[in-house]
Amino acid sequence: MHEVSRQYFFKDKLHPKETLSRNQSYPGRSIVIPNKFKKLVNGPGGDRLRHVSTMTGAEVSSIGPDRRLYVRGPTRYTKHAEYLIKSKMAAGRVMANTICVYIDKKNLPEDCEVKLVPVDEKERLILSVGSLPQYRLKPCEEYDMEVQIILSADISEENEADLEETWSIVDSIKKLQATKEKRSEWLVAFKEGVDLADKVVNDAFGEQLVEDFMARYDLTFLSPNSQPMRCKVWVVNKDVGKKLEEIPIPFHDLKNIVEELRFEDEPTRARCRGWLVLQSKKIIQVNIIFPGSDIDCRITLRALTDDLVADSNLVCEKEETRLISKYLSKLTFTDADGLRLPADEKLPQAFNHTHWRCSRRTLLTPRPGFSMIVSNERSWCSDLRDEENRVTTDIHLHCEKWDQLLSEEDWEPEIICAELPEFLRFVRQVQDFISCNCTKTADQE
Repeated sequence: MHEVSRQYFFKDKLHPKETLSRNQSYPGRSIVIPNKFKKLVNGPGGDRLRHVSTMTGAEVSSIGPDRRLYVRGPTRYTKHAEYLIKSKMAAGRVMANTICVYIDKKNLPEDCEVKLVPVDEKERLILSVGSLPQYRLKPCEEYDMEVQIILSADISEENEADLEETWSIVDSIKKLQATKEKRSEWLVAFKEGVDLADKVVNDAFGEQLVEDFMARYDLTFLSPNSQPMRCKVWVVNKDVGKKLEEIPIPFHDLKNIVEELRFEDEPTRARCRGWLVLQSKKIIQVNIIFPGSDIDCRITLRALTDDLVADSNLVCEKEETRLISKYLSKLTFTDADGLRLPADEKLPQAFNHTHWRCSRRTLLTPRPGFSMIVSNERSWCSDLRDEENRVTTDIHLHCEKWDQLLSEEDWEPEIICAELPEFLRFVRQVQDFISCNCTKTADQE
């Protein structure tokens, strides 16, 4: 799968926060970290835990022979710290085995250098690192386009100079790319979505395929055991004229199914089908940066995640699934209000609702063998302290042969690689078109 979007990075710089004094006494709570996530959560020399403590104001420490984490402080601090720690574990479950970074120089003059530029407060991303400085990477000279990038790294005395220096493309890649010897100095984050008129896309990319579904909703939850779970709900058109069960769901839209939801509300059940699914683990992620263009790209190869809930030994995960499924069965849908969370029932204890999205999608076939999903989206996300609402257009590109092969058990890497050159030509065609036709929002002007 390929995503076309504005690409961002974040750059860490610790800000002092209110911390606990020795005279204060607050109840605390322990957080069990499975062994396979301890290194990820702790960070080099415990840096990541100190980072969480500084950012939230909570006291985070390791206690006991098993080095169990203990979080203490005011409730709002400890909840935020616990959420950040659990989010890191959740990210570890789906983290890509291989992450590559490539900078495409096609819109830049020879020997062009780039620099870090602070991001305006209105353009900040909601990230698990919280309210830390964020930066763009842009060409040092003025060109027609500015690259939409934010960079992240631990700013210490030895690399504070990053903000004053200029970087060649080769040196920038070294900063972005992790190796066996060192972690990446600049970390990558994406802000998905562009502003693009529907008619412009439809006129340029061929025939639109009519779908029976008017919208898809995605709701993301973080379980008490740090398992990211998603609820996917499809809503059919009002006068579809078919039985709901007879309408096929696109096979590349529904993977890693835990169970189908049974909605209690009869009007909702007549219009909606929903599933509880697990996020797909990333196998390979390639971040392609286009300095001199408004649009950057990410190519992701995902796996069919093992269904952890089906493991008979994981009693905790099964109980969490039962609780969230019962809650989601009370979702309601109306044409006036859309999909609504249960009004008379609280989210199960220790679950966090982190993301909501409504997508109204158009499926196009720009060329034989390739499909393009153009999705007009309204979304909301939260990290318990900050939240963000956005209206954007999201574009996903698919190679139909890849989708088919990767959904089967038996496929050869050589077959996948054989389609790559043609797919990348398709990607660049779409990227060039969007760069020329997308419009900036008021916050970006």
